[in-house]
Amino acid sequence: LEFRRVLFRSILQRFLATHALVGLDDVLERYPFERSWAQQQLEDWTHKGRLVRIITAEAEPLQWTDPRNFEQMQRSTLSILRREVMTCPAGQFADFVLRWQHVHPAAQADGLAEILDRLQGCTLPANLWEQAILPLRYPNYQPRQLDELSGAGDWTWYCRQDSDDATPMLDFVKRTALTSLTPPVSEGMELDHAASAVMAVLRSRGALFAAEMATQAQLAVGAVRSALWSLLRFGLVTNDRFDVVRRGEPPRNDEPPNMRSRGEVRAFLRDSRRRQETVYPEGRWSLLAWGQPDPESAAYFQARLLLERYGIVARELSLMDSAMPPWRVLYEILSRMELAGEVRRGYFVEGLSGAQFALPEAAKILHEIAMPSSAEAPVILMHSLDPANLYGSGAALELPASSQEPRSFLRRAANWLVVKAGRPLLLIEQQGKRLTTLPPANTDDLAAAVARLSDLLKLTPSRDIRHKLTVETWNERPITTTPGKDLLEQVGFVRDYQAMTLYAVWHS
Repeated sequence: LEFRRVLFRSILQRFLATHALVGLDDVLERYPFERSWAQQQLEDWTHKGRLVRIITAEAEPLQWTDPRNFEQMQRSTLSILRREVMTCPAGQFADFVLRWQHVHPAAQADGLAEILDRLQGCTLPANLWEQAILPLRYPNYQPRQLDELSGAGDWTWYCRQDSDDATPMLDFVKRTALTSLTPPVSEGMELDHAASAVMAVLRSRGALFAAEMATQAQLAVGAVRSALWSLLRFGLVTNDRFDVVRRGEPPRNDEPPNMRSRGEVRAFLRDSRRRQETVYPEGRWSLLAWGQPDPESAAYFQARLLLERYGIVARELSLMDSAMPPWRVLYEILSRMELAGEVRRGYFVEGLSGAQFALPEAAKILHEIAMPSSAEAPVILMHSLDPANLYGSGAALELPASSQEPRSFLRRAANWLVVKAGRPLLLIEQQGKRLTTLPPANTDDLAAAVARLSDLLKLTPSRDIRHKLTVETWNERPITTTPGKDLLEQVGFVRDYQAMTLYAVWHS
């Protein structure tokens, strides 16, 4: 009896080794084995790793294969999929990213959550989110909508600030994703007595208002708010209202100023009464529930964020985000995802490095959209730091230039650009003072690009009645001596000595 079992196992094993996919019915049609014995044998070998179970459609029976056959099938399938990849020009990919991230007018989002799904984990200057990121993707954006989204509980935000003078960097993440992220704590973090006391209260009591924390910690409300902002800069606390970020860190009012006269005392008391009567909704503060994921899990999560942000990723795109792991780590993770069928690999975009990975949905969309027509494509204004911008210093693509040397363009707070069909037409530097045209833009394209300059006044509002936009140079030459002068005059600019100026009051 034992000899027969050994013989049957040997026959079954040989049959599996010589066939790609084998089902239980295939075995029983070939050999007169008992069904229960054959099924048990297949399950045992699967548990021991000697077979691989293939799960197909629910209506179809299970199939098994030898691990060596499975690896060969995988290699053959991946080879076929890679050969099917069609390479597109860099401009087409740049236009695809605008659509993927909802910047393109034909693909704008229906709500903020849809935008943040693409930009989760993207760290940008705090004021830039409402100035240039959300309004350009959601034309009907209102500040209250971000407060409502923060208060709903699905999304939260955190800041990171290296010094007191630096602009706070802000990121939106899903609350459920915090466990997959490590806290962005700065090196050498030191908390004073007030910050430590506030941390202890939040750990024991949960989300609280600043006044409640002041009572629990036996501190002045001003000292509590100052401590909260210290914790905010280290990415340790958040608030259920985004309006806290808009207003910025409040001045401390628990320290009496040095007053030298009775008039100054009366003015201080009058201003103090006015400050007390002007109460803003502050929301509740809470600790961020950061996780401690292992390196592999953290790298996998970061790879997913990069894929969701661009659809197609390569080394150059990963280098645009300093928080990403090294490319060699991401490459290993993405290669495993390819074997699991989560991504496809191929040479999708010209100009990027050879190892490129794409979400199947993104690869399909990229191949379905034809090369955008320059004649019908809209002209799009975007900030240089926008994650959808692939041009400039440290970005994935080089700017077109008439000479052999590529044009340098710094991705910084005061710089913008205008693109059409995925190609940049006009560089806007120093908040409009310097304009640079890029080939092969024609006069009509430049006129449309210059017409978008007035949007800078809307995106950078000011209460000053003298709010204006001044252009000093056009292609490194004084604006009044260039063809750009006539283009600017057509959209309302007036000559202002050696510059051209557009006043917000006149334009509105």
